[in-house]
Amino acid sequence: MPLPKPPRVLEAATFAMAANPNAIEGLQANQTFLATAVGNATLGRQGETVGFAKHQFNSGAYEQLTRDIDAIQTAELTPKRNNLSKALADKNASPELLAEARGEALEAMKELTPQESHAGLDALDNAQVLAAIKEMVEVTRQEMDIKGKQQKDLRNLYNLSAQLYGDHSGQAPPDRALLARTVASSQVDQLLGTRCVAEEIFGVDNDNRVIGVSIQGDGEGLTSTFAGKDGIKRACMLDVDLADSAIQRGLSDLEAVDYITGQIDRHCGNILIDPATKKVTGIDNDMAFPEISREKLFANKGEFTGKAVDGMPRQMHQDTAQKILSLNPEVLRATLAQMDTPDSVSRLSREAIQSACGRLVQLQNELKKPDGGAIKVVEEFNDDTYQAAVATQQAVALSYANMESIDQILEEWPGHLDSCAKTSYVGVAVLQSHRYEKGMQTEPDNYGVRPASTAGPASRVAEEALHAQQLELAVQTLAQDPAAMGRVCGAQAQQEAQALHKDIAELKEKIAHYDKETAGLQQGRAGSLLRSLASGGSSGRKEFYADKKVTAMQQIADLRRQLEQMAERGMSDEFKAGLRQDAHEAVLKARASTDLAPPPPVVAKEVAAQKLAAPNALQAPLKDLAPAPPDRDNLVNGANEAKAPKARPPAKAKDAGEGIPMDGEGAPVQAAPIKPSLAQGQKNAVNAQPVDPNAHMDVKSALKAGAGAGAEPKEQTLANAKKLEESQDHHKPTVHEMLQHPEADHAAVENGQKAGGGSLRASWKTGTKPPLPNSKSATQLK
Repeated sequence: MPLPKPPRVLEAATFAMAANPNAIEGLQANQTFLATAVGNATLGRQGETVGFAKHQFNSGAYEQLTRDIDAIQTAELTPKRNNLSKALADKNASPELLAEARGEALEAMKELTPQESHAGLDALDNAQVLAAIKEMVEVTRQEMDIKGKQQKDLRNLYNLSAQLYGDHSGQAPPDRALLARTVASSQVDQLLGTRCVAEEIFGVDNDNRVIGVSIQGDGEGLTSTFAGKDGIKRACMLDVDLADSAIQRGLSDLEAVDYITGQIDRHCGNILIDPATKKVTGIDNDMAFPEISREKLFANKGEFTGKAVDGMPRQMHQDTAQKILSLNPEVLRATLAQMDTPDSVSRLSREAIQSACGRLVQLQNELKKPDGGAIKVVEEFNDDTYQAAVATQQAVALSYANMESIDQILEEWPGHLDSCAKTSYVGVAVLQSHRYEKGMQTEPDNYGVRPASTAGPASRVAEEALHAQQLELAVQTLAQDPAAMGRVCGAQAQQEAQALHKDIAELKEKIAHYDKETAGLQQGRAGSLLRSLASGGSSGRKEFYADKKVTAMQQIADLRRQLEQMAERGMSDEFKAGLRQDAHEAVLKARASTDLAPPPPVVAKEVAAQKLAAPNALQAPLKDLAPAPPDRDNLVNGANEAKAPKARPPAKAKDAGEGIPMDGEGAPVQAAPIKPSLAQGQKNAVNAQPVDPNAHMDVKSALKAGAGAGAEPKEQTLANAKKLEESQDHHKPTVHEMLQHPEADHAAVENGQKAGGGSLRASWKTGTKPPLPNSKSATQLK
């Protein structure tokens, strides 16, 4: 679990903003804009070129908007103009009645005009007053239309964000710290290593206004608006198999992160799923980090009811549980408190940070109980975990509605599925699939299924994505191997790494001891029971060992972060340049092997239209570029590789490219019923191509000493080395030589030399190159 990277601030010159063509009216908490990189810029750390921007919220502006609307409504210009008009037309009207009608009309006009113009209004005759009011009525009608829409857009955000402060919303900062909350959610996800929340950063637009930018994630929302071949936009459910083990785990991981951050606005529209890779990503993360406890939040029964799981996750993968237990609450506190924000952006308050740390501790205390307490910790997600999640959610929905079946709810009260309490993200998604199935049967023009083929990967620059993964893998390799640390970062770094690894080994021995003693207590061993008397008995001793084990796990995580920071600091610019050159050459070779010309550079104004365009044949899932980071948090058995999920039978594919089944004339036909999992996970023939598992950069092998650690050096590399030998009397070993020859490596370490020069192309396995990163529309080289 590395420390998250500090949030960046995008400069206005690096991106262009336009209206978001895929915004879901009524579901967006704030107006979003499409942000696209210009020139050779990228927005995300993985080479992404598209993001979604939000302007900074201003509660004061919303309150002023509300006052303006109230003033227009209470002025009643038209009725008072009519009264004056009637009084003037009535020949029998007394001077007093006429003066009263004129006074009321002038007063209504003054309520909507500046103080300095009031004297001029008094000078108008009655006919001029009527004409002025008529003109003002037309102007205010237009203003009402504009202000009313603005108020509608902001009302939900204003009311929902107020609930984050409980009874103290009156003391909340004008921006409600929403941008800070968004970025902090991403930071927590990075800190845990769960990788299920979109990368969130700050930015500044052309008007020098601060914005938040959510980097585009892979896939599309579980629910979205989508137009099929007939051109009709429908409310659609994404065609994915919700029972898939990887998707279940992704939703469960997101649920766990959302519990810690206190997210209260997680509906299906802001959960992205990539049908090809099964990756789950949470977006629209600003409604997080409440300043009050979760229990009090739910007791208030605010507008978020039905958008947040009402308690702790009911199921959790064992690796995720390990990550949560390994996170020291004080590390979380420091990460949130020290998070940089632009000058005009309010930071998270002490109360918001304390509340998040408290929820982390609550999760940890529950997970420390035997078998995870109320949280079922599983080795893998399967049909049993799926059925359990669905059954629990259905039971709550039926109890709340006091009905006998989901079909009855859909017939009599379909909106209940949006407002009933959530028990899991899997469960609520399945209920929504029932709702969309029913809608397709009764309202085929309004409901449909979004094909998996339209939910591809995010737009990325191939070389940047590959380079970022190489850097990450290099850091992890160096952190795990002190000898490799010495070859790349120098002898002192190697010695420090060896000391840290020694501390880690000692802590693992302690964990093994705690596990052994706990097992002895469970088995009733005499020695273990005798030692438990000092802690008040077997139960107290188990708690003692559980606390000790978690403390050791957190210490190991802290030491590993130190190792990764050491590796990041120790890699020279030349070393990183070698990795970048490798990425550049890999992209060029992959393109050449396909005999396809690279696509033209992306023009910012065209991205909106291209967003749903099919990816090209060069694309491959980003996860296949390099092996997944080793699971270093499984400290009980020391395993570094996660168990592969059990294979599920292949699903029957639906017609790709169609939002709704069509007849021969292109008209929608009666939709077939959807299973509770909604869709059977059809794969995109372009994005789900089989990939050689060995086709990746083996950085770890490259950094090992000895012959055969990497691929054979290329001819050009050998030629360069020969020239150096001929031109220098005292030749210092290059990185390439250090990677290939143990004696060069030994000399460099002994002399304390810091490696970094030369090419790392020999780090590729012989005859293999990595496939290109995922990219919808941006594969241009820098």
